[in-house]
Amino acid sequence: MEFVAIDFETANGYRNSACSIGLVRSVDGKLVEEYHTLIRPPVLRFWSTYIDIHGITPNDVRAFGTFDTYWEKIRDFIGDSTLVAHNAAFDRGVLSACLQHFDLPPVGNPWQCSFQTARRFFRNQGICLPNYRLNTVADYFDVHFQHHDALEDARTCAIIMQKMGDLNVQ
Repeated sequence: MEFVAIDFETANGYRNSACSIGLVRSVDGKLVEEYHTLIRPPVLRFWSTYIDIHGITPNDVRAFGTFDTYWEKIRDFIGDSTLVAHNAAFDRGVLSACLQHFDLPPVGNPWQCSFQTARRFFRNQGICLPNYRLNTVADYFDVHFQHHDALEDARTCAIIMQKMGDLNVQ
């Protein structure tokens, strides 16, 4: 089983405002490769509520390239792997918006949502969690991490997917 866990942080409510990406490759239950970078959004407009969440400021990303600068490395990293994200609709939307903004072709990789997988997994096990947020599921599995750090969130997503067994939890 191989997949790439992906997580974005954004500067504001616009999906193309990615300011950080984390990628973690999992192969046969082992984390084998990681990639992380800060990203300068197309417009340096950071909403204070977002800075409060992830701690990334305009000054932190000013010297970094925009998404298109890193796209070839990101594309090579993900290859044809299944992409896994916690609340995949968000991360898929960010990736799509960034690709569209820079007139880059869309990706055809399959996606799986670890949030939805966790919901099914715990319900099938008869385990009641108060919610299925990343930090709640990570706490259940005793995984400690710095929430809203793109690399840490991607790594945690990969670990909880491994702990739940496989990508095809029904």
